[in-house]
Amino acid sequence: MKSARYGLILPAMGLFLMLGSQGFAQSQREDNSVGNTGSGTAMARDDQRLPLSQVPQPARETARKALVTMPAEAAMVAGTNPQQYQFIGTDRSGNAVSIHVLQDGKMVKKEKER
Repeated sequence: MKSARYGLILPAMGLFLMLGSQGFAQSQREDNSVGNTGSGTAMARDDQRLPLSQVPQPARETARKALVTMPAEAAMVAGTNPQQYQFIGTDRSGNAVSIHVLQDGKMVKKEKER
């Protein structure tokens, strides 16, 4: 009687573990794709978005000169010292770009978006 119980329980546990681990792996892949901090069009998940009125004037001026289409908002890039602001827009060649600008207006990074 005991061996019959174990004969049903063990395959059921194996099936549960096998199916459960595939679902977990899928959710991890989806999680890692959200807020990609590499080069891409999205702002990083931990960057704080803010209206342009809260971005220092020199940083806004640099973004206005570098981008043809001025975005409605910017993002404070988390973990940068001195503080960087990210703007995503279109450059004069029509390419989507992301720029990082310091408070004083110095552009420190410009990359094409995919």
